[in-house]
Amino acid sequence: MRSKWAWVAILFGLALSAQVRNAVGADDIVATAKWETQGADIDLMIVGPNNQTTKAAQDQMSGPATEVATVRNPGPGEYKVGVIWQNDKPNVQVPVTVEVKQGDKLVGTFPVILQAVPNDRKIVATLNVGGVGGGDKDALGLAGRWVEYWPGVADHDVSIVAFQNGQYQVQVSNPKTGPYKVDSVRLDGNTLKFTEYPGANVIQYEVTPQDANTCAVKVQGGPTVNGQIVWKREGGGSGGPGDLVVTMKWEAQGADVDLSVTGPDGESFRPAQDVTSGPGAEVCTIKNARPGDYKARVLWMNDKKGVQVAVTVEAKLGDKVIGTFQASLDSDNDRRVFSGIKVGN
Repeated sequence: MRSKWAWVAILFGLALSAQVRNAVGADDIVATAKWETQGADIDLMIVGPNNQTTKAAQDQMSGPATEVATVRNPGPGEYKVGVIWQNDKPNVQVPVTVEVKQGDKLVGTFPVILQAVPNDRKIVATLNVGGVGGGDKDALGLAGRWVEYWPGVADHDVSIVAFQNGQYQVQVSNPKTGPYKVDSVRLDGNTLKFTEYPGANVIQYEVTPQDANTCAVKVQGGPTVNGQIVWKREGGGSGGPGDLVVTMKWEAQGADVDLSVTGPDGESFRPAQDVTSGPGAEVCTIKNARPGDYKARVLWMNDKKGVQVAVTVEAKLGDKVIGTFQASLDSDNDRRVFSGIKVGN
C-alpha cells in the first residue's frame, strides 16, 4: 500500500509531465484568435505543407471567445494562419484579433474584419519554417519606402515595408489623408499580398519586385478598374546603373496593350507581368543592358472600332531618362515601334 508521500510524488510527477507537454518549444507555432461579437462562431486554423490543417484545441462556437491553435515541432515549409466565420448573420461584421508566435518570438498581431458572408475567411499571416523563402532574411529586398503610382492620379500614397521576425509588415499612408488600415499581409512565392482600406474602398494588392527600385503591383478594387499600378522606391531610380527600364502607360478603359523591347542582337524582352485591361502600366527591365540600339514596340490587342488608345513610353538607363515617346493606337493589332533608345556610346 502506497504511503501518503508516494501519492504526493506521483501527483507532482503528473503535474510536471503536463507542464512539459504544454510547454512551447522554440519552433512551435502558436496562434491565438480573440473576438467580442456576441454569438459569433469563428474558427481558427493553421494550414501547413501539403494542406495539413491544425485547428484550435477547443472549438468555441459562440463569442465573445478565444481560440488557440498550436503546431508542435513544425517541419520545413510554409504555414498559413487564418480565421473563418461560420455564422450566417446579415449586416454584421466581426472584428477578430489574431496573435501569432513562434516559440517565444512574437511574429505579429493582426486585426481583421470578417464580413457578413457565411464562410468568409482571411489569411492573416504566413510563416516560413526551415529557411523556406529566406527565413530571417528579406529575400525579396522589399524593405523600405515605396511611392505608389496609379494611372492619372497625381496624389501618391507611400508604402513602408518592414521585415521583422521572418515576416513582412506593411504601413500605407497618404500625405493628405494620413494612414490607411492594412491587414492580411502574406507572402505567396515571390509576391507580397495584402488588403488595404483607403476610405470606403477595399483594395487587394499583389506586389512583385522587378528590380531593386521597381515593383509591378496588381490591384483589385478601389477607385479604378482592376489592373496594374507601379511602386517605385523612394529616393531610388528605376533600376541599377546599367539597367534599361522601359515603362509603358495607357489610360483607356479595358484596353489591352502589349509592350516588348528588342535588343541590339535581336533578342526580345517582355514585362514580368502582362496587364490585359487598362488603365495600366507595363514595365520591361533589362538588367545590365548591353551597349547598342534598342527598340520598344507597343501593340493594341483589342478589337474596338472607333476607339483610340493613347500610349506613353519612357526609357531610363539607371535613373536617367534616355527617351520618351507617345503614340495613338486606333485599331486591332495596331502597333508602333520606337527606335532611338541607345545604351552606351
